[in-house]
Amino acid sequence: MAEPHWAPGRGGAPKTQDGQERRTRLHIVPYLGQLPLRSIAATDLRAFITKLESTVLSVDYQRGILSELSSILEAAVDDKRLVRNPMHARGRWLRHCGSAMPSTCGTGSLS
Repeated sequence: MAEPHWAPGRGGAPKTQDGQERRTRLHIVPYLGQLPLRSIAATDLRAFITKLESTVLSVDYQRGILSELSSILEAAVDDKRLVRNPMHARGRWLRHCGSAMPSTCGTGSLS
């Protein structure tokens, strides 16, 4: 999903890049990597967020993973591989607002 198109263009210090790669490899690719990019829908993202909330204890780490996913999808928009970033719809469909990420609920923002 991400590596061939997105990874070569990302910047930052080596430690930052290592964290980006680790979040992608450990959390995003195993759950969403088998899906064709254009088929990732809000239902897939809701399920992914629910999975994160139940398996990743740190709210900050959850936010980092979601930020990484949004960056990957935004790069696909920039490359004309997607029309829009499905993560931007988050504020409209993330209504359950579990206790893990209340500050991001309904804001349409990842931070």
